[in-house]
Amino acid sequence: MHWRMNTLQKIFFMVAVGSIAVFIIAVNISSTKGFLLGEKWQYMFTLGKGDRVNWLAIISLFNIIISNLGYYLFADKNNE
Repeated sequence: MHWRMNTLQKIFFMVAVGSIAVFIIAVNISSTKGFLLGEKWQYMFTLGKGDRVNWLAIISLFNIIISNLGYYLFADKNNE
């Protein structure tokens, strides 16, 4: 099976992969409150004592969602 991606799909894919890496780093930075996947998920978007918002995690999560949407919206119709 050979996948063919156009230029826009390659860009969306690279942005998604980079955003996933940044999201993992941002969540680990905010894990000072004992965030574990599945427990206390609301703390993944806070920094320190909870009074600062972890914008890096929020923006990277938004980028992941939009990149996946763009990847499928800009797919070539004849490759399906």
